[in-house]
Amino acid sequence: MAGNINDCLADTNCIGIVENVDTRKVVVGVENEGVLNTLKINDIVVLSGSNSDEKLIGILTKVTKKKVEFDETEQTEDLLYSNNCCVVNLVGSFYNKYGVGSENKFKRAINTYPEINSKVYQANEAAMQMIMNAVSGKAAESKSLEIGHFASNKDVAAILDGNRFFQRHACIVGSTGSGKSYTVASVLEKANQLPYTNMVVFDLHGEYNELSYADQIKICDEPGGLHIPLWFFNYEEIHSLFVESSEGTSTNQRAAVINYILQKKKEYIKNNMSAVSEEIVTADTPVPFSAKELIEYLENQNILEVDTGEVYKSGDSKGQAKTKKGQYYDKLTNLITRLRTKIDDKKYGFVFNEEDTTQADYLNQFAARIMGNDKYRIKVIDLSEVPSDMLAIIIGIVTRIIYDIQFWITPAKDEARHPLVLVCDEAHIYMSNDMSKMKAVEKKSLEIFEKIAKEGRKY
Repeated sequence: MAGNINDCLADTNCIGIVENVDTRKVVVGVENEGVLNTLKINDIVVLSGSNSDEKLIGILTKVTKKKVEFDETEQTEDLLYSNNCCVVNLVGSFYNKYGVGSENKFKRAINTYPEINSKVYQANEAAMQMIMNAVSGKAAESKSLEIGHFASNKDVAAILDGNRFFQRHACIVGSTGSGKSYTVASVLEKANQLPYTNMVVFDLHGEYNELSYADQIKICDEPGGLHIPLWFFNYEEIHSLFVESSEGTSTNQRAAVINYILQKKKEYIKNNMSAVSEEIVTADTPVPFSAKELIEYLENQNILEVDTGEVYKSGDSKGQAKTKKGQYYDKLTNLITRLRTKIDDKKYGFVFNEEDTTQADYLNQFAARIMGNDKYRIKVIDLSEVPSDMLAIIIGIVTRIIYDIQFWITPAKDEARHPLVLVCDEAHIYMSNDMSKMKAVEKKSLEIFEKIAKEGRKY
């Protein structure tokens, strides 16, 4: 049977009585100045609910000693010289449960509010442990997501309900050097000990590459590195990365690229995947094509002259076929330059080195490495060698592939869909609040995170 929190709260734990209640906070009058001196910000306090089996849990957010003006000539023995009080923010309700196999419950809802003049108790070690067990949703002896200990009572473990924590959006914030990365590493270490953990960490600076219990996946063009071939990009991502919309020839650039991609993807389907109809292929279908052949195609189209069907009847060219400038003649130069610059730069080898990525099966290998949880429950994707101009789009592509796979897996008992948590280190770099200052390529990355934030919990 679960313990009773009432048994843990003695009069010695009483800090005062409720003086003021509103929807956001409770003001507690503290008569004993010795008690006031022991109160600390973020202390856990317990207040009475609507019945004996319900308690309200709050966090101490303010402690104050207010001086009261008085007339020194007035002789009153009961005159108070100060009004000591503290402010409590209510965070949830605790319910005592009775019976064999029953466990106490904690809910983030506030259904009732404390009565004026009701007592307020500072949670002692036994009460805090009981509250933490209820928060975690586990019995005291079960495995829970323990992330540390309370600063106010180092003997009490701070526990989270892993199911609730990982199914909602959470953010760890703090100033430089305050310990954000250490906190993330601590959560990862504790989560790895839970039975159903499945997490992907986007590590921008290689801060988590020493985690021995995680699969270290580095995106780079090195032995053992993971490649992101250009055929993983959807058309909008290619467009945002290589085509400048402000250029007068941007329409021709887009048309030339999409013509090549569709042609090559249909050829691959026809030659290698006979069970699939080439008619269903779009520019976004993840089917291989060669980036190096793309630039050769663009260079040819940029100087292509087409036959008019007529011949010269006189002059030095007599008898030769007449030609005219092709559709894309001299309109793809800037696109070719941008693409050639990146292909020739070894920093982008993880995209353009196509030695091991020419077959469609590479997508299966990629997904198995990123999402498989047979050996490692946590996968750390090291992006420290990804150039800054491609960082947002690479993170967006990996995230989109994960989402699409989860989306299309049928949620049947024999299927492999398993809840997956994305941990976005330095998220402000590629998920800015101010979209007006974001580049087109960064906006494409942001869109997939917005979609996951809105719909991801379903999959």
